[in-house]
Amino acid sequence: KATTRPRLSNAEWLYPKQMTKQIITRSTRTIPPAASSKRLTRNGDGPRRLRDSSKSADQRRKQRQNNHRSSGGFPEVNNFRQIDQLVQAAFNCPHLSPGNMAAIWHRISHLLVVSSGEQKEHQHQSLGHELGVLVTRTQNRISKYTPKPLCKTAWSIANIIKVVRNYQNSSEVLTDRQILHNVLIRDESRKNNLFQAIASAAVARVSRFDSRGHISMAYACAIAEVCPKTAPGSTLFGCIADAVVCQDLRLFKCQDFSNLAWAFAVRKVSHPRLFEKIADELIACHHLGSFGPQCLSNIVWAYATANVSHRGLFGRTADAIVTYRHLRLFRSQDLSNILWAFATAKISRPRLFEKVADELVSRRELELFDSQSLSRVAWAFTIARVPNQILFGKVADAAIMRKNAFCAEGIANLLWAFSSSGLAQSQTFLYESMAPRVADLLYHCNNQHLASIAWSYAVANVDSPILFSSTFTEILLDKFDAFNCAQLCQIYQWHLWQKEELSSSLSLPLAFEKLCYDAFVSKKLHVSIYHKEVVSALNALGLDPKEEVLTPVGFSLDAVVKVGGTTIGVKVDGSHIFIGQMPVGRAILKRRQVENMEGIRFECIPHFEWRKLRGDCCKQQDYLRDLLGRA
Repeated sequence: KATTRPRLSNAEWLYPKQMTKQIITRSTRTIPPAASSKRLTRNGDGPRRLRDSSKSADQRRKQRQNNHRSSGGFPEVNNFRQIDQLVQAAFNCPHLSPGNMAAIWHRISHLLVVSSGEQKEHQHQSLGHELGVLVTRTQNRISKYTPKPLCKTAWSIANIIKVVRNYQNSSEVLTDRQILHNVLIRDESRKNNLFQAIASAAVARVSRFDSRGHISMAYACAIAEVCPKTAPGSTLFGCIADAVVCQDLRLFKCQDFSNLAWAFAVRKVSHPRLFEKIADELIACHHLGSFGPQCLSNIVWAYATANVSHRGLFGRTADAIVTYRHLRLFRSQDLSNILWAFATAKISRPRLFEKVADELVSRRELELFDSQSLSRVAWAFTIARVPNQILFGKVADAAIMRKNAFCAEGIANLLWAFSSSGLAQSQTFLYESMAPRVADLLYHCNNQHLASIAWSYAVANVDSPILFSSTFTEILLDKFDAFNCAQLCQIYQWHLWQKEELSSSLSLPLAFEKLCYDAFVSKKLHVSIYHKEVVSALNALGLDPKEEVLTPVGFSLDAVVKVGGTTIGVKVDGSHIFIGQMPVGRAILKRRQVENMEGIRFECIPHFEWRKLRGDCCKQQDYLRDLLGRA
């Protein structure tokens, strides 16, 4: 039976072609008995749905007319395939309902994603004007929205901002993304005013939100990079946290925990009670291993970023990951974020790091990791003090292939990790390959980056004229007052390397050199628990050691003795000087500089070798005789 389309309002719609036809296809699969009175149909290109076949054509036509009237005469938004057509239709209808406006913004966000490769070009600014009007209408009427369309609107607009945030089109022809970027990103005040109105409406209805509503609102503000204030000293995040703390979290899904914690962490909003309650609920959850890789990654990343070191939660997460048969479903970003989170929180889980290392070593496509993931992996393994030379070798190869993609922070952390872990000598090609890229990024480096880069090259003993030139010292001098004590110590050892070891003409001004020297000699000394035993054994050998000697250059030695006319410096190295049984970078650099600049033979006594002597005086003296070369 032929039906006629109901008459619309005075606005002249631009209907897409898909609205003028309806394609109905029967499903070939068997219909369950419970749904025997319904048929599976497909409207246009939309998803399949159940249609009640017991209704007549007239009844279905009347139902469509009622749905059309309830939507204010606006067509079904899912039938629009072009953003400009949807925006023009909404622009021509100034009295849309909150549900319609929320659906329109949601459809725009969807079309931006599905049409990423075929953006329509516009020769005029009419679309930008119409979008601006829609934003203004939404802002003016948002206070009347109920919780569901309010959250849907905030979520959809935030997703649009996420897609178009970094979009820049150099051509003169405007695309959908460029116009949305101009409307929502370039005009910062428009975005802030819109989310301020959304926050005011949300606070008035926060008690009526369900759990998903709270999460959606917090996640939307985090994506949009806003933290709207609701009252003096209060923000929307604080109101959401107070409401969530009073809820029962047992109905939360894994994605809910992940999104909520991520949102608070990325906006740097501190709320200890909220993080404590989420952690307690996750610990009580007996199926944490069923959480997806991204959920586990986001949760521990959020806690580390928020500086909440919840050992129980981190322990349960590590146990869940270790019980996985394999980690193939974990993306590079998931693995790097997990490692970074445990290292930042200073929570040691060697089994977790070993399992991740085995997974990364087994992957052939490690060179496909982005620069940030490579930097984080190397940094995390160094901080966690878990050595893996094979993994570091693969990271070095992949980093060289992607060297031009590194930022200043990433390249500084990568070089520091290799030098600090004691692997710099075996990866000198990495430092040589990275030098031109580091030179290009010098003006983007802060004081920490500069100090780490200088110290790392000193440990690796790799000179690079293209990097260490007068430009480098000028940049150091420009940040003269910004360096802290630890950074001045690193620069001092780089200065000694350049001046004394390389005999380079590159040097620091006397005032800067003195400042670095004072910081270097003032640092707190770490005295080993075996120090007294070593000194007693040296006295028993009749060597008359001098204790806690400060050399002219500024190095501290536990004891100095003379054997056969040779001056020997003795240093008892504790566990902090080793990763496993391999000395760290600072120990390697100190040994080299003491021997090269002080003319002193340097001998190190590892703690694990001295501990084997078990306090036996005879064994201790025999050990020192062999070490010092005295019969």
